[in-house]
Amino acid sequence: MGLTDTKKGLTVTADDTGIDNVDILLDLDMRTGSLVDETRWLDGAAGAAGAYPGSITGFTATNDNTINNAGGSMRMVTVRVQAKAAAGGNIVFSTDTTSTDGQDGTPVSKVIAILGRNDRVAHTIVGTIDGTDPLKINLTPSNAAADSDLTVLLM
Repeated sequence: MGLTDTKKGLTVTADDTGIDNVDILLDLDMRTGSLVDETRWLDGAAGAAGAYPGSITGFTATNDNTINNAGGSMRMVTVRVQAKAAAGGNIVFSTDTTSTDGQDGTPVSKVIAILGRNDRVAHTIVGTIDGTDPLKINLTPSNAAADSDLTVLLM
């Protein structure tokens, strides 16, 4: 745990004011396939986008998300947050575009909902989605020993 954690192309960062430790415990990708208008799968990664190759020789294996990329969708994420002080703080989600560690190419744009909270000790951390930054969750720890797991839905 630390101020920042990155898994599967998703980064969560604590503000180091009220929250000083974050850890992504679960990142459940809820994609269902390629985008509705995506036709890149037709060419088998071999020719012009959307052009059916006409023969099996056109199908070429690829090992990245540049051609047959599934569309972005919702992600259910559970994050462990630990308080630094009994003062308001926040965590911010972002798409990791710098590391190659599990980069899956799926950007996040907003927190849709806070689905649940599991308090690991007798002290709580209450969260609300920020009104101006759609990827920020404002957190209010009951005291400096607060330790909770938050489950959120991201788009």
